[in-house]
Amino acid sequence: MTTKNTKKIGRRDMLKLMSAGVGGIAVSAFLPKKWTKPVVAMGQSAPHAQASITTGTITGIVYAGTPIVNGPVNDTNVAGSWFPLSNAVVTVDGMPALTSTTGQNGIYTILNVPVGSRTITCVPPQAYFLAYNPNPASNVPVNVTGIANSVQDFYFENNG
Repeated sequence: MTTKNTKKIGRRDMLKLMSAGVGGIAVSAFLPKKWTKPVVAMGQSAPHAQASITTGTITGIVYAGTPIVNGPVNDTNVAGSWFPLSNAVVTVDGMPALTSTTGQNGIYTILNVPVGSRTITCVPPQAYFLAYNPNPASNVPVNVTGIANSVQDFYFENNG
């Protein structure tokens, strides 16, 4: 009676045997001596590399009313003399142009404005005109950063 010696073949040896028949003996030289669990290195990208901000938001309020004193609009002569103006149309330059119409609270918000120097224009309802020359309503320069909202308010007077 003969006894058989059985030997367990590991994965590495099995791959060697399989590759030998196909001319892959050279490949077996690159196989590791011992199989190990793979090590996955994890890291964190720098904040600027994770995502770049390409759009921002422009917001503001359009007011109507009568100034308390003649002169540039500021916090001292705005209080109590102005009210929010609805139905004013604010447009941001670009292709395509982005627009927003003010609601009852006079607020407009324009989202997804490309970052950079932009100009905005405000057209009030027909019964209103620009309150002050130093505060133009068209081609107002605005710098859109994408980090904080860009803010631009407009002031108009009622024709009467």
